[in-house]
Amino acid sequence: MKTFKYKDGTECLCDEMEVDHYYPSNELEFEIPYVNERVHGILKSYYNDGALEAETPYTMGEVQGMAKEYFASGALKAELLYENGVPQGSETWYYEAGGIFSQVSYVGGRKHGVERWNYPSGALMSETQWVRGTVTGVIKGYYESGALKYEKAVATDRELGKMIEFPETTGGVR
Repeated sequence: MKTFKYKDGTECLCDEMEVDHYYPSNELEFEIPYVNERVHGILKSYYNDGALEAETPYTMGEVQGMAKEYFASGALKAELLYENGVPQGSETWYYEAGGIFSQVSYVGGRKHGVERWNYPSGALMSETQWVRGTVTGVIKGYYESGALKYEKAVATDRELGKMIEFPETTGGVR
């Protein structure tokens, strides 16, 4: 058991509690639930107008589950799954108006697979190949029309040559 002091000066001798922090305007900035002196439950942060900014699930001090961020409008901004404090699975970022901005997978806390970035229209903007946290392969960028804009070969985070750019007027053909 531990003694905790609340904002109003009262004290609590307890092993479970929630710590709240406020902006100077007295709006809630974040809530942190504790059990046995470890973060346990959903940590929540807020914009200074009171709108929810993020929710991060914790289990005995480690991030565990789907962490989410929100735009001030309330629309989902990003989500990333954690297992035992390590990113695992898909990380997705969204445009505020909807649609996927970027997406990549994690394996054992490292990016692994193809990372894709999209235009607001949903058209593919670029793609990068990751292998266990290292950029490998050919990085490609696209015009919103879908035509190839550029490509660059990379191996184990090292550039293997110059970036080749393609004018959109040729439809991505050099």
